[in-house]
Amino acid sequence: MAVLDAARADVAALLPEAGGSAGSPAPAATSTGLVIGAAEPVADFTFVSTLLFAIGIYGLIVKKNALRLLFAVEIMINAANLNFVAFNTFLWPNAVGQTFVLFSIALAAAEASVILAIVVVAYRLHKDVDVSELKTLGG
Repeated sequence: MAVLDAARADVAALLPEAGGSAGSPAPAATSTGLVIGAAEPVADFTFVSTLLFAIGIYGLIVKKNALRLLFAVEIMINAANLNFVAFNTFLWPNAVGQTFVLFSIALAAAEASVILAIVVVAYRLHKDVDVSELKTLGG
């Protein structure tokens, strides 16, 4: 426990508001790139991400409105993105996680636009966006 507290103090000393230089590497980083003492923040982000993913699963299971289903899928994608950024930031300090998240956001935007187009067509044809009532998009 004392090693963990010492590593946190070393990292806090390097932060700009604590008077350290932000450009120098943290002494708590090991030779493999893993940051000592990063387990607690990663656990916090993972908990929030798990909670968001569970809310998304609940939305997919319970809701029947197409827009609410879209929102549930978007919440699940954002939960995965949060995990990518958290693990990348705290454990492996390179930009691979953020790069993957940017591509994921672009794919989520494309997915949302296609689903919204389908919802607009379904509403024009059936005057309802309840997915349990939609059997076909044909008129």
